[in-house]
Amino acid sequence: TTLVIDDKFLYISAVVDDDDLRQDAAQQAWEGDALEFYMGFYDTKILKAYHAKNLDAKNGDYRIGFNALGQTTRDGGAASTTDGVESTVFQKFTGDGYVIEAKIDLNKLAA
Repeated sequence: TTLVIDDKFLYISAVVDDDDLRQDAAQQAWEGDALEFYMGFYDTKILKAYHAKNLDAKNGDYRIGFNALGQTTRDGGAASTTDGVESTVFQKFTGDGYVIEAKIDLNKLAA
């Protein structure tokens, strides 16, 4: 996994070695051997304690998953599109597995 950040975007690229990428419409990222990212954006001056990972944008916590249909999930919920998140998932050219690439608009994520 590679993460790169600039003033406007967080870029994610991940190469996954796996032979089972579920591609039906009912699946969520965690069900389909896709990938989820847990991110925390905190003001360390006011953070008093760690908290659960499954908070959706509360207290600076984010859980974003990517499935084989190019959809995202927020906080482990149903697959959908997420404003400010562009992503694609495609099979590797050689060997088992797939590649996930995403661009996350930091302003939209913060909103």
